[in-house]
Amino acid sequence: MVFRNSKGQILDPLSYTLQIINNYPDVEIHIGTDSYSESDNTRYITAIAYRYKEAGVHYIYSKSNFCNPKYLSGSFTRGGFLGKKPNFEPTSKKLSE
Repeated sequence: MVFRNSKGQILDPLSYTLQIINNYPDVEIHIGTDSYSESDNTRYITAIAYRYKEAGVHYIYSKSNFCNPKYLSGSFTRGGFLGKKPNFEPTSKKLSE
């Protein structure tokens, strides 16, 4: 994943975060990811937000695009594949079997 700041500069998230923690030990760090689909692509955005007690928030982010397989395009919904709800029946079979 490539992380950027709000100016578009590429950053290493680990070393950047360690630098922030060393300079501001009371910083709060929040990490979140979200996704949305556009035609045959799904875009994932991950953000790391640094919240300072007295100085607000700044963030770094990463965007990734993944091409959806054509056979799933338009066929998968939140209700299940092809509009059918998945069947998750409990099983008594042990994992070691």
